[in-house]
Parts: sequence; C-alpha cells; structure tokens
Amino acid sequence: MELNLETLEEALGILGHLILDRGQRYEIVVIGGGSLLLSGEILRTTNDLVLIALIDEDELISEEPLPIPLSKDIHDVGIALNLGQHWINTGPTNLFKKGLPEGFQTRLQTSQYGGLIVHVAGRFDQICFKLYAVAEQGQKNGLVQMKVTLSLPQSGKESVTFI
Repeated sequence: MELNLETLEEALGILGHLILDRGQRYEIVVIGGGSLLLSGEILRTTNDLVLIALIDEDELISEEPLPIPLSKDIHDVGIALNLGQHWINTGPTNLFKKGLPEGFQTRLQTSQYGGLIVHVAGRFDQICFKLYAVAEQGQKNGLVQMKVTLSLPQSGKESVTFI
C-alpha cells in the first residue's frame, strides 16, 4: 500500500502508543521517501519508511538485529492498517555499515510518537544517500554514465546536476 503523510503519521502514532503501552521506548533513524514526507520535503506517496539505525543513549547503533519487540510491533501495525509487514523497511543496512556523512547526527529532525522517537535524516544527508543508491545501482548494471534527477524541491542553496 502506498503511504501518504496522514497514513504514515497515523501508523507511527499507533506504533508509538503500542510501544509505550508495553513499557518500551525506541529511537529510530529514518531516510527515504517516508522520511521526506515526514519532513515536508515531498508530498507524493511512498512505499515505506527506511530505518537505517537506532539511537541508544545518544549513540547511533546498527538496527541489525532489530529488537524483537519492536519488529513484532512494526509487523502488527502494518498488518492491522493494511500497510503490509514491511512498511518500515530495514533493507539498506549497508548505509550504516559503510559510514554516514560527517555531521549526520547534528542534522537529524526529531518527532515523538508515544514511546517511539523518530529521527529524520536532514536534506543534505538524503541527497548523499540517493547519490549512493544511484551509484550502487549503476555499478550493478554496468553503467558508466548516469544522470541523476533529484525529486526534492530546490532550496535555492543547491543547484547541482550530476552526470
């Protein structure tokens, strides 16, 4: 199912209250289309919210393995709201392992939903991750040149074409 801002915030709210009701608290770091919706950078729908790290005592840590109670709660909310079990996607774990852009944690935008604190990557970092994804895909497909079109509205500060 496609996620719009209203659906995503509803799902995060339910997830956060479920976590709180169970006496838990989690901090997640997210990127991609879902995080761009949350930050107001885009208005279009997306397939998922990409979770790349957790925060524990102000320190970024790998989301692998995802704590079992959190994984179960994500699954349950996804099924209950007909979002599918992977509406929060933990697929691109290599981003965290390869290293995040310098100053990444200082650019996080934070929102709280009950027992769930969601840290959204900043605009600069989102662009870095998109370029990384395109480069990775290009290597897999044997592409030598590629044109990258970023669907983020320009802030006036950046105007870059990558070829």
